[in-house]
Amino acid sequence: MRGVLYRVLRRVEHRLRPRDGWLLWGLALVVAMWPGWALAATGWVRDTGSVLTTTALAVVVIAWPLVGRWPRNRAVAGMALLAAYPVLATTVGQIWPPRVVLWRALAETATWALSRGETGAPLAAWQAWSHVLTLKVTAFHSEVAHWLLALRGGQVTSGRTILVLLLAGLVYAHAWTTVLAVRRRVPLLPLFPLLLITGWNAYLAGGAFSWVAGSLGVGTLLAVFTHYAALEGGWHRRRLDYSDQLRLDFGMVGMVLALSVTAASPLLPALTSPTLHARVRSAIARPWAQAEQHAARLFPDVSRPGRSPLARATLPTLPRSHKLGSSPELLDREVMWVRPQGGPLPARVYWFGQAYDQYTGQGWTQTPWDVQPLDAGDAWRLPWAEHRRYVWHTVRVAHPVREVYAAGLPVAVDAPGEALVYADKDLVGMYLRSARDEYTALGAIPAVDATRLRRASTLYPEWVTSRYLSLPETIPSRVRGLARAVTREAPTAYDRARAIETYLRTIPYSLDVPTPPAGRDVVDWFLFDLRRGYCDYYATAFVVLARLNGLPTRFVIGYAQGTWDEARGEYRITEREAHSWPEVYFPEYGWIPFEPTASREVFRWQRAPGASLRAPLRWDEAANAFRALAARRWQAARLRRIGLGLLGLVGLAALAYGLWWLYWYLRVPQPARGYAQVLWLGRWLGVPLRSGQTPAEYARALDARLRASGWVRRCARRCRAWADRAVRAYTRWRYGPRGDGPTRASTAPEGESPSPPRAP
Repeated sequence: MRGVLYRVLRRVEHRLRPRDGWLLWGLALVVAMWPGWALAATGWVRDTGSVLTTTALAVVVIAWPLVGRWPRNRAVAGMALLAAYPVLATTVGQIWPPRVVLWRALAETATWALSRGETGAPLAAWQAWSHVLTLKVTAFHSEVAHWLLALRGGQVTSGRTILVLLLAGLVYAHAWTTVLAVRRRVPLLPLFPLLLITGWNAYLAGGAFSWVAGSLGVGTLLAVFTHYAALEGGWHRRRLDYSDQLRLDFGMVGMVLALSVTAASPLLPALTSPTLHARVRSAIARPWAQAEQHAARLFPDVSRPGRSPLARATLPTLPRSHKLGSSPELLDREVMWVRPQGGPLPARVYWFGQAYDQYTGQGWTQTPWDVQPLDAGDAWRLPWAEHRRYVWHTVRVAHPVREVYAAGLPVAVDAPGEALVYADKDLVGMYLRSARDEYTALGAIPAVDATRLRRASTLYPEWVTSRYLSLPETIPSRVRGLARAVTREAPTAYDRARAIETYLRTIPYSLDVPTPPAGRDVVDWFLFDLRRGYCDYYATAFVVLARLNGLPTRFVIGYAQGTWDEARGEYRITEREAHSWPEVYFPEYGWIPFEPTASREVFRWQRAPGASLRAPLRWDEAANAFRALAARRWQAARLRRIGLGLLGLVGLAALAYGLWWLYWYLRVPQPARGYAQVLWLGRWLGVPLRSGQTPAEYARALDARLRASGWVRRCARRCRAWADRAVRAYTRWRYGPRGDGPTRASTAPEGESPSPPRAP
């Protein structure tokens, strides 16, 4: 039975076997799927791995047999264009009905056929299948049409399906290029789109460089085997004789070359020129900013925000866009977990992300900032450091990010980072130098009460007034009048801020908000026409009204506090906690947050004891303690990296040794492999092959060594029997009749280890 099954499987494998062999087909499939794996791992859109992988697999399965039958590349390009719609609509749009509907229709058809029409209702079953198909096709095309109409009308809409469609289109084009290159024997052609997609993905993601290194390795390996396939095809056409061992030689060379290229890939960033990078960035600054603004409008629900190459933030740093009018719909997916030192924070805080200063009438942008490098544990000294409480906490995020989120305001992180500052005094955010999914940050929380804020001075420095009091000249007059009316009875800056906050909290909170009319100032539209909204509208209106009253204010995005998980001892933050709020500047105390959003509780500023936040009050003590903590963790992480590096080197050496042993073993002819293993066992037992020693003499010497060894008798007896059979088989093959032995070129002198025949 086993023999029959084996023959059946061999026949099926022979029927399905690709013309170029399974190895080349498998490598082409891996290279075709590689960009999809990289894009899915980055997490631009959640749950896209199966879609992108299925797209690449469908292209390789469909295109591989067809490309060889079409001699012209134009015909192949036309075929790729024709197949794009059915493949992408099937994988991305999921237009096919569920399998259970199809199985039901097939079962009804089979029942009807077997009963000769007496039972079964195949017509109704197939009508149900076609009805579901029509509904899914209509829904898919309606979503695409709705997005295109929004693109034409300048509106904001959910673009998840379109974004997945674009990513799948990249994978689709790359898979066709890979199949065409392999079938046409163009070895280096797949490398260009592969490196372009993975490199661009790694650059925008602020990390994921391992996918670029891996793409170099698999692309190089595919190029080597494609080149060998081209040489082998030429030898066949010219009817030249060659050894099958050449494929093994090329494979070994390809593995060594692929490992070398992958190991050397981390040196690529060091070869770039900072001057050239700066020139390119300045040349593309304007079109890139416009492209980012359009991307933020058309794809507001991107799960993984992209890194901007500009010295400003135009893409969102939240799961939704900070542009006013974007979709406020968020989900309960967890995005961040925060574990404070010493347990939950007694005071309500927000997790600060970034601050924006320029209101345009339709949304927010940032003026170019300065980047100050910070080593692990180095703290950014705040001008008002003595009026802050300091607490450090460990942050885990769902996807590796560079943005630092901290309680109140981030001032230090336990990894090398960058402080984003204005005028060397105003900290507007903090980035990690490389993307990470866990870090520990030191946050500065305001420690001041309402009485002190009422006594605060109104003599603002020039770097504050020049940036945080600016407004467009197009602010309507009724907005200016409302700003004066709301604060008419407020004597101090703090009271004016509270009056604005109280007034805005009377406006109902709602997520059902239409798109702002084109050309209208959104604050004017929100205050007088819409009269409802969510946090972006509240915070923006607060900033505009406060600036009209002479209060320097900025727009901040981040996350609300979240839900405390007592079992885990950490805060659980979901996408629904994505929030925006205003902060008002007080000269002696810095930036103080306010909460105008009606659905959230206002901040109650009370000066509490220093132990309440489980962190020292004095700045020097907090900075030194965190620097020591960061140094210990960074040293432990460095030792861990060194250990992993050494372990990787040992593993790489073991892999190289195993590949070399396999290479040597496969080069030995099949009848001589048993004797080669006997020689290896003899060298391990201290019985080397001596010059002039025949296989029979060596077998007797090995038998004597096994008898004298301290092995278990049964194991030694089995080893002697196995060695005797291997030596007899080798002797018959080596010294047997003429038609049964090796060729003359492969005959080795007496006493030498077996070697494969030489290739012509």
